[in-house]
Amino acid sequence: MKTTLLLLFISIIGFSQTTLIPLGSSWKYLSQGSAAPTNWNTSSFSDAAWSAGNAQLGFGDEATVTPQVVSGSTVITTYFRKTISIVTPSNCSVSMVIDDGSVVYINGVEVNRFNLPTGTILYSTLTPTFTENAPVTFTVPASVFISGSNIIAVEVHQNALNSSDVSFDFKLLADIIPCSSSTVTINAGICTGSSYNFGGTNYSTAGTYSNVVSKGGAKKLNVPFGVIRWDAWYDSYLNVANPSTYNDGSGSYRSALSFPQFKERAPFFANPVPYNTKPMAYWNTATSSWVIDYRVNRMQWNGNNQAIYDQEIAYAIHAGIDYFATLWYRDDAPLSYGRKLFATSTNKGTLKEAYIIESIGGGASYNSDIAQIVADFAQPWYQKIGGLPLIFITEGIVSGNPTLLTDIIAAYGGPVYSVYQPIITDGPTSWPTISSKGFNSGNWYSTWGSTTHASIMSDEINIRRSLLPYSCDVVPLLTVSFSQQARRYSPPGGPINPSLYSAFVPRATDSENEQQIDSLIDFCNSRPTKVKCALAYAWNEYDEGGRVICPTRDTTTGLPNTHMIDLFRSKLLTSSCDSTTILNLTVTSPPIAIANITGSNIVANPVLGATYQWINCATSSTILGATSSTFTPTVNGSYAVIVNLNGCKVTSSCVNYNVLSDFESLNNVLSETLFYPNPTEGVFNIKFPTLVNNLSYSIKNILGQTIKEGVFSNEINTIDVSSFTNGTYFISIESGRLMVRFNVNK
Repeated sequence: MKTTLLLLFISIIGFSQTTLIPLGSSWKYLSQGSAAPTNWNTSSFSDAAWSAGNAQLGFGDEATVTPQVVSGSTVITTYFRKTISIVTPSNCSVSMVIDDGSVVYINGVEVNRFNLPTGTILYSTLTPTFTENAPVTFTVPASVFISGSNIIAVEVHQNALNSSDVSFDFKLLADIIPCSSSTVTINAGICTGSSYNFGGTNYSTAGTYSNVVSKGGAKKLNVPFGVIRWDAWYDSYLNVANPSTYNDGSGSYRSALSFPQFKERAPFFANPVPYNTKPMAYWNTATSSWVIDYRVNRMQWNGNNQAIYDQEIAYAIHAGIDYFATLWYRDDAPLSYGRKLFATSTNKGTLKEAYIIESIGGGASYNSDIAQIVADFAQPWYQKIGGLPLIFITEGIVSGNPTLLTDIIAAYGGPVYSVYQPIITDGPTSWPTISSKGFNSGNWYSTWGSTTHASIMSDEINIRRSLLPYSCDVVPLLTVSFSQQARRYSPPGGPINPSLYSAFVPRATDSENEQQIDSLIDFCNSRPTKVKCALAYAWNEYDEGGRVICPTRDTTTGLPNTHMIDLFRSKLLTSSCDSTTILNLTVTSPPIAIANITGSNIVANPVLGATYQWINCATSSTILGATSSTFTPTVNGSYAVIVNLNGCKVTSSCVNYNVLSDFESLNNVLSETLFYPNPTEGVFNIKFPTLVNNLSYSIKNILGQTIKEGVFSNEINTIDVSSFTNGTYFISIESGRLMVRFNVNK
């Protein structure tokens, strides 16, 4: 059988004009012949004692008869109130029927005055002219609304004490984002005997499964909301021979997140590796050396997978996120995997993408990199602001490439919406120069330097406000969390000063994160001409961000922990509509994966319909371009092939490829072999100048007794002699071709 995973999750989001208050609605009203309380038009006033009726309200011609005569005199002013619960709308417009004049308030703020004089309006104020059911239309600024309950209040005035009628009716229209109808298609495969988690349930048999999930909903934020997406979560393993190469942007982070106190940060697609099967490494600051550790049950993950990436898109949409702000890297960099997966996703456009430029090639690569970047600007899935492609450029890149923005604009052939992005919180010192550098807006990458989450929130607010006086726009940032502690255990880039990774902020509470989101919404919605989009740090910087938005792996259940997704959804979206996700699952029997050396090649057994990927067993990393059934290594080593049949992957046993040239004879190899440390306290290392294949060895004590035997098949080999008693020993390689004396001194 073969397997196909089809996960449906479409998003088609658009604006529609919605009638929030139709003509003929029910209103509370007060007609008592005197002024209403001073707070009558605010939420602090209770209208429980007021009368209620359906508009058109008033008395006289063409109105529902509601007598308003008190003590034999006509009531000059009648008061109307209505409470509506909405999200912050946009493009709001009002149509009224008024006889004779009116003042309209929303949440206590006057938004329109018709046929009444300027200045203070009293209960006794008469209209200067007579009108007969006059149609009144006007627009309302979105900033006067709040998310939740809103008070609409209208006072209607007469033209004369002996007026024969009064009329009132009211209609409110606005643009809101309706519930979304969404589909994300995920194609993946599983092998017989394995399972696929869908909606919190593991499925291992073929069939069609459905899961009703809540998504869509009206948005509370009036601007596109993005998240910074980093891409270090691909497949990489430790090379014991050279631990510093483990810090390739994935291996070191996996190592750091394998420690028990940080496992809760691991990606939702992470899995534990059984004890003592793969080593991990960390930098020992006390000894200034690498420690190779087999004892920790390490985590492994490979986010370079279309099904996983598409699941991330589904999670982001569910949270109310509009776009990924992806850190852009060249195609030949492993950190470009995420960008490539977005490009190949059938769901791009459901969620949009914009680029953060923090690296760019030099020389001829500079222009080709720019050409590749701007080629995506015209794509329908690329995030636009006012029709212009959105692009973030970090401060460091601008410093090294001062013409980068103008070069991008020239290559694109038109304007872009550019955001200047300092990498740390010294941004305010850069604000005065943003416009002179040609940027539309200012932003910052993350909020550092704080010791509490409350201070992070305070810093964010202050930095946003510090940008307001300048002519540029503001792209406000929300830093969900920041903690670099995990990097101290396995730092990227090799040995470092531990103080560089000492930043630690205690995890934010749900209440703190909710306050942050509310603050962001209020800031954005109240400044529509200054704020065009917003950004959050971070989606998936698990090791540095600490508490990220993308789901992590629950350490108890092993299932995705969607707590932050649900929290953001509850704050960014209103009540939502249900949508059904469909899983079509079939199962494929595992293919046979065998690799054999044939001459100077390594050949995989043929499997009809399968694809191949060769890997280096020493590092467990994939070999670029090695995707056919035949592989010719360029260096000696240990290699295996991954056979992929419809998503069911099986890895062959490793094959030791050791084709030595004439000058690399065994004697020459042995003459350059290193033995260390000598004396040793428990571990004895043998380092060959090249990879060897099944070289036999034996260890004897001073009496000639054989203590240990085995074979070497790696460039660096480690022998555990911790059980040896103190004394002198001899190691013999290939029946005495080389013999070395060493001492054990514990």
